[in-house]
Amino acid sequence: MSLFGIVWTMLDSMTTQTTRLYFKHLRGEQVDNNIVGRGVPRDASSLLREQIFAEKILETYAVIRSQIGLRDVIENDIADLIRTFNLPNASKVVLEPTQAYMITLVLFKAIADITIKDKSWLKKFEECCGAIGQTKDTIDACARVLVASTSYN
Repeated sequence: MSLFGIVWTMLDSMTTQTTRLYFKHLRGEQVDNNIVGRGVPRDASSLLREQIFAEKILETYAVIRSQIGLRDVIENDIADLIRTFNLPNASKVVLEPTQAYMITLVLFKAIADITIKDKSWLKKFEECCGAIGQTKDTIDACARVLVASTSYN
């Protein structure tokens, strides 16, 4: 399966209704903040998987943020978004470097489109996409998986 197919499938299987509520919350739409803030219920092994996944994504985001030259801070948004994911087994958190990079680009794009008004980061973002043989359109398609039940630009 292609990198696009792997990431698309992973994101589709990890996304929950709480994920969609989180994006509505980011847009300023009225949602129950108790549901958004709580995330997905986790047992001890699920919490460990979430922590491993979040650490890898945030580590990769630090690299991407530097490559883009971004001054805006969205690390908390990324961490909050990850809390909404369903990570039922270890296969979801053991990522190859290119998978982690692409997933991080997707999470960044989905959040940045909503929260960062200055779009000067887009040119460097496209270069980051190209670094793993992907296009901005490919990353956009994956970002839409996260917000499938809400409007997305």
